[in-house]
Amino acid sequence: MRHGSLTLAILAGLILLHSLLQFGSAALGGSGTRSDVDFMTAIRPILAENCLDCHGADAQQRKGDLRLDRPEAALRERSIIVPGKPDASLLIKRIEAAHDEERMPPARTGRRLTAEQVGRLRRWIEQGGNWQEHWAYVTPRKPAVPDLAEVANPIDAFIGQRLARESLAFSPEADRATLLRRLYLDLTGLPPTRAQAEEFLQDASPAAYERLVDRLLASPHYGERMAQQWLDLARYGDSDGYHDDTPRVMYQYRDYVIWSFNRNKPFDRFTIENLAGDLLPEATLEQKIGSAFHRLGPTSSEGGADAREYLAKYAVDRVNTTAAVWLGVTLHCAECHDHKYDPFTTKEYYQLFAFFNQVPEDALYRGNDAPPVIPTPTPEQQVRLRELELQISSLNAAISRQLDAPDPELEKAEAQWVQQLAVGDAEALKLSPWSAIGPFPARDGQLPPFEYAYPPEKSVDLEAAYEEGKLKWAEQPGYVDGKAHYFRGENCATYLYRTITVPHEQALTLYLGSDDGIKVWLNDRLVHSKIMVRPVAPNQDKVAVVLQPGVNRLLLKIVNLQGGYGFYFSTREKATDAQLEEARKIAALPPEERTEAQRTLLRRVFRDRQAPAIGKLKIELARASQEKGVLEQSIPRLRIMADAPQRRPTHVLVRGDFRKLGEEVQPNVPSSLPRLASPAGRAPNRLDLAQWLVSPEHPLTSRVAVNRIWQLFFGQGLVRTPEDLGVRGEPPTHPELLDWLSCEFSSPSTGEPWDVKRLVKLIVTSRTYRQSSKVSPSLLERDPSNLLLARGPRYRLPAEMIRDNALAISGLLDRARIGGPSVKPYQPGDLWREMAYGDSADKAYLQDHGPDLYRRGIYTFWKRSIHYPAFAIFDAPNREVCVARRATTNTPLHAFVTMNDVAYVEAARVFAQRILAEPGATLEDRLQRAFQDALMRQPTPREVEALRQMHARLLAKYQNDVPAARALAASGEYPRPETLDAAEHAAWTALCQVLLNLDETLTRE
Repeated sequence: MRHGSLTLAILAGLILLHSLLQFGSAALGGSGTRSDVDFMTAIRPILAENCLDCHGADAQQRKGDLRLDRPEAALRERSIIVPGKPDASLLIKRIEAAHDEERMPPARTGRRLTAEQVGRLRRWIEQGGNWQEHWAYVTPRKPAVPDLAEVANPIDAFIGQRLARESLAFSPEADRATLLRRLYLDLTGLPPTRAQAEEFLQDASPAAYERLVDRLLASPHYGERMAQQWLDLARYGDSDGYHDDTPRVMYQYRDYVIWSFNRNKPFDRFTIENLAGDLLPEATLEQKIGSAFHRLGPTSSEGGADAREYLAKYAVDRVNTTAAVWLGVTLHCAECHDHKYDPFTTKEYYQLFAFFNQVPEDALYRGNDAPPVIPTPTPEQQVRLRELELQISSLNAAISRQLDAPDPELEKAEAQWVQQLAVGDAEALKLSPWSAIGPFPARDGQLPPFEYAYPPEKSVDLEAAYEEGKLKWAEQPGYVDGKAHYFRGENCATYLYRTITVPHEQALTLYLGSDDGIKVWLNDRLVHSKIMVRPVAPNQDKVAVVLQPGVNRLLLKIVNLQGGYGFYFSTREKATDAQLEEARKIAALPPEERTEAQRTLLRRVFRDRQAPAIGKLKIELARASQEKGVLEQSIPRLRIMADAPQRRPTHVLVRGDFRKLGEEVQPNVPSSLPRLASPAGRAPNRLDLAQWLVSPEHPLTSRVAVNRIWQLFFGQGLVRTPEDLGVRGEPPTHPELLDWLSCEFSSPSTGEPWDVKRLVKLIVTSRTYRQSSKVSPSLLERDPSNLLLARGPRYRLPAEMIRDNALAISGLLDRARIGGPSVKPYQPGDLWREMAYGDSADKAYLQDHGPDLYRRGIYTFWKRSIHYPAFAIFDAPNREVCVARRATTNTPLHAFVTMNDVAYVEAARVFAQRILAEPGATLEDRLQRAFQDALMRQPTPREVEALRQMHARLLAKYQNDVPAARALAASGEYPRPETLDAAEHAAWTALCQVLLNLDETLTRE
């Protein structure tokens, strides 16, 4: 090796070396009998940790033009490695050099290979210096299942074979109560109810366990549980992230994920929909919603930002996320330079970038409906919309027929109308002048102006004054229909009022424009509502209404979001009614001079405006159109992916700088992975990329997916670095098992490919999964991280499940509703004020009430800049970026939350209410039931006695401090029975707090 700076060991390398020293190459490589030094597990990590920073794939950083990441370079040139001859190999000479200036790694790095590492390198060269391709980039081949006696599940065959080599055995199966709770938590994220527990524990059938697995896989809560991990990967959030972190509506995607897992959508189809659902032929609404995956990343609406920079940021985020989710590699390292360890170049990075650089998006759009967007109606709304569309089509056809149908009576009336038209206007619509009031300012801590109901919305009183007399109605004779008019103000609302008088019931179309939001009421009924940032223009919205005979009251609300604001109003689509003017000219002609076409025009204009039958049809049409408009406005819209018709050119961004355009590139995939099929006659798109990812020969996708699902049930994957299966990641603890599961997942011997529920069932019915988590001192010393899987894992519940568990045990949890808009449960109300613009009305935290307080954590509003505090403390990510595994900590703050947060105190209080409400129960009965509800097992006599003594102490304490008892017993908003004794209720609340805070309660055993 030549001189050059060498990288310090990164954490993954240290963990790997620790494992190697502890178990030897067999512990991680899966081979405990052969004498050869395995390159993948024993040699590559040494080179990756100590050499590849200067002698790797990155040509810009490479020293001495020497590569040690490829065999052809190391074995061919300059006797770096001489197979069979370590003393003749320059690699060994430089590592063992006595002088600092000659020795590698250089002394200035502070690194020096251990004697054990040098010995390992020597033995490897002596045995021929065999070089292997990195395991993750080789397409898996399905290994044979080991033939072990009395082992039916293939997982157990692989694990059992490894344990036998290590002179170990499976731990005993966990007891039924532990298995019950484990399965419920793993497959639904919720503990079982008392009735569910009794059903299983009383079923002595050998098939009881498998039947329970099937029931839980069919539960709607299964999808909620599986979605939690995916939403971390998808960086799902309910706010934009950058700048002032504006709220956004994306819950439809979250619900799509839940539905997909519940319906067991094949993972390959799920992949394609997430990456390119919008590009599928005749894409369904569900498939388009799936494509919102790559609209979930952080976005900005900052006025002073450079749109080009953010377009680049968004595409970079999509590349990095795709690589993390489906490839399991650290591709982001190649954004600025060739990857130092894995076979990815900067050019290849931007070839992937080109797939995601085609979205026709406004990089700095302000507002929820950042194009491209789609409406996302529910099935019921879709049915009603279709009914209304058919009704509108039928009414339009009926009106067309009436325009030309023979009718002697109408012909007489038409003649009179034509005479009247020749001398004047035949229209009878009367509109009063406009009156206006405003601007009404935003209310701190209240709803934003668009949603806040100011006094005019409740009742229009033209004589009233508001805002301490500062705001009064004023007539505005200068507001002429058909022209835009403007107001002054910032983050506020102005109201406009007028009357429309007609002689009989009739339909009317209002042509509206607004800057920004607009609401319209007719006769106190909301008929139109739209919120978006836009400059005012004519005919932005068309609203069909039905006027009642006499006076009709019209109220408009115009809301400013940013900059100036104003409105446009007309009862005509154009400034002049060209058709009526043409009819007036024809009416002035002598009847004998009118052509047939002119007579037809007169007849149709007359009937369109005057015929009673057509008038009735128009009223029905207006009502149907109005209902359709109101329904469409109530339907939430969702940001999705789309490709612009004209492809945007993509260049390498030199050192990742959007201002420095390098070589132009075309969409493609890394050359180290299988070739992308070239579509005929066009450039590859995201759909091609998605199909490539799930192609049979792809080495990574199935491994990455299987490893994550394994991690979900064992706390860690077969590869413990799910974010990095590359050179610097840890190798699989059981490589043959990983490859068998990957092949069985993507190309099973029986059944459908990519079947997630089948894979999950295979895992949770294995003996490996069902083992007890109890560990002996000797096994703990031998295998502290449980790499060999000689016992069941035990770990702290994730953030959302800790809260869900408490709510479920207490009986507060709203289990019935699946999906829907995100909710805002209890949290300190002033937290959001700490962020930029946190005092703005639309940025304030407005806590929900009622059942929304008790929804599952997956439905909690996920604000990136100020994460829900109880989740943040329990290590849930803010989801600014894709996260493949959560950190796990255990700090005093955890107990601070569960002992003091109102959500947990209220849960304990309602738990106590439920226990105290059971009729005819003794103190011991209640203690046993409370313990069993919390832990799903019977307490020991010692535990019952400890609880009895605790209850006595607590009861005495609160009997001597009734105010404190009443305060504790009133925690939260859930109703409290006033018949309960305050001291008894408080004592039981505190006791239930203890039960909810036991390590066993907060842990998945």
